[in-house]
Amino acid sequence: GLPALPDEARGAFVGADLLGVRRLIVGTPTALFQAGTAAWTDVSAEPYALGQDDRWSMAQFGNATLAATPTYDIQRYASGTFAAITDAPRAKILVSVKAFVLAFDTTDPTYGDSPDRWWCCAYMDETDWTPNVATQCTTGRLVESGGRFTAAARFGDDVVAYKRNAMWLGRYVGAPSVWDFL
Repeated sequence: GLPALPDEARGAFVGADLLGVRRLIVGTPTALFQAGTAAWTDVSAEPYALGQDDRWSMAQFGNATLAATPTYDIQRYASGTFAAITDAPRAKILVSVKAFVLAFDTTDPTYGDSPDRWWCCAYMDETDWTPNVATQCTTGRLVESGGRFTAAARFGDDVVAYKRNAMWLGRYVGAPSVWDFL
């Protein structure tokens, strides 16, 4: 019952907030849209211009939907429109697990382009991406296998991260390491 999007879909996500209210978000190269009963609503923070091969990766964290792409800081939507989380890395992959959001294959001002880097937000705060042992926000690299992350997924209370020829099981272990990847 919805009309066609104005551009190709480059990622879609169905999530539910803490009250069970479901939302369908679809990302295109230029915008993020939320599905209504008969129309799409543009909920973009700004006009986007994704790279040729960029895709949107999305995750639900409490009442917020997060969207990531290598071209822009992680975007957060709770109501109204998305807004950039300015201290968050840019990421190709997002996963919500336990009380954290993890980002994989990232770019940020401190470490630059890091296809083998992962980040986790502060405990119970998807808006805080400043490393700090007290908040359990941290970052690390998985370099035992070359190449970039290709996927990640929640696996119970753990996270599984994949590269072309390897996979790791990430388990929450608390501060100071926060996540241990086996």
